[in-house]
Amino acid sequence: MLCDAVREEEIFEAYLLYASLHGLSTAEDEIRQRITSYLNNVPDAIIDDAILAFAEDRIVAPPDVVLERWGKSRIYELIETPQRDWRHQVSESWFDNDCEFHGDQRDPVIYHFWTNVVQTRPHKETQPSTELQLDAFPPCLPIGTRLQLHLDGTVKVLHRHLGEIGALHASLSEELKNRINSNLRYLALVDSINEQEALRTYKLLVTVARDEVGVDEMVSYAARAYSAVRLKC
Repeated sequence: MLCDAVREEEIFEAYLLYASLHGLSTAEDEIRQRITSYLNNVPDAIIDDAILAFAEDRIVAPPDVVLERWGKSRIYELIETPQRDWRHQVSESWFDNDCEFHGDQRDPVIYHFWTNVVQTRPHKETQPSTELQLDAFPPCLPIGTRLQLHLDGTVKVLHRHLGEIGALHASLSEELKNRINSNLRYLALVDSINEQEALRTYKLLVTVARDEVGVDEMVSYAARAYSAVRLKC
């Protein structure tokens, strides 16, 4: 989603997402060269389509796509369809305010987004040398595990038994800290896991609610958001 002035990095993100979903090359050097030509007034219909799709919120992409620039996905609210099921809809308040929130009563009382937190494998030389040290990673958290966001400095992601799992993206950390006095509560759930040799990445579904939202209502909302069909939108 592009807001106000379209910058080169925004075009890059829009095109990269569009290309990945349409089977086009996602090589960064090719994309950069193509965008440079475009910014030098060389027509490119595909870049036009990618920008318009992002700007008009009709990009063909799952809702849980996390954008590096934001450190999170777009912001969503749940809406109930005539068929009595739930789907994700980009928050109109957030979108109309240039992809930010007003910080007042115009903001939704409850909404959600996705983000990633990376858990790195400690270096072997820092681990105790015992026969029991078979794997430097702590146990993998099950899907659906509840985590806590600790808003102090860089926003840390904590587990009630294992302690710190990792830290949120710097941009998202700054955004959450700027809203620390907005009487908001956060419920973070492990949504999916991508494990590689050197690191483990948890995708989190984060539900945000103002303090007037009851705990039961917040938990029910998070459960619906977690299970709602992620149609491309």
